[in-house]
Amino acid sequence: MAGQPRRQQLVARLTQIAVAELGEGATALDWVEDFVASGGMFNELAERLSRESGESISRQFVSQTANGLTDDAPTRIAAARRDSAAALVENTITIADTSPETTAGVQKAKLRANTRQWLAERRDTASFGSKPPAVHVSLGIAYLEALRAPPPTLVLAPATPTEDAVLIEAGSNEAA
Repeated sequence: MAGQPRRQQLVARLTQIAVAELGEGATALDWVEDFVASGGMFNELAERLSRESGESISRQFVSQTANGLTDDAPTRIAAARRDSAAALVENTITIADTSPETTAGVQKAKLRANTRQWLAERRDTASFGSKPPAVHVSLGIAYLEALRAPPPTLVLAPATPTEDAVLIEAGSNEAA
């Protein structure tokens, strides 16, 4: 990272936060992983770092720096994102429980909760995603096959003097 002073400053600041919040020996990646797993997002982190430093730091810059900390950083951050789904779902309960009891407050809380639920579904589909129905019955295919089948051949059965003529399917035993 020589020749990249902004990136070095960001890593140094993340390391400071890691040691302060997680303890001695914690790395910048340890803290970013914990932050993301707790439901934090890179845009929130960029805003926090911008406020603290007094400089503009973009979400993309924070994300690229975090994902470039070590060779396994992208894998660890992706796993933290999956883990964050549970935190997001838990957060929806807090939002619902603490929403103002006004129409506007309830609507806003519902939107916030639905957004977090949607995000949780995307981050951990196996646990929180919509599950397809176990059995799906479609009569549409059977109907289309019936339409594609050739129509039955109809023949006129001979009539006796006392009966009317009757249509029967070709090949059936009714004519006999």
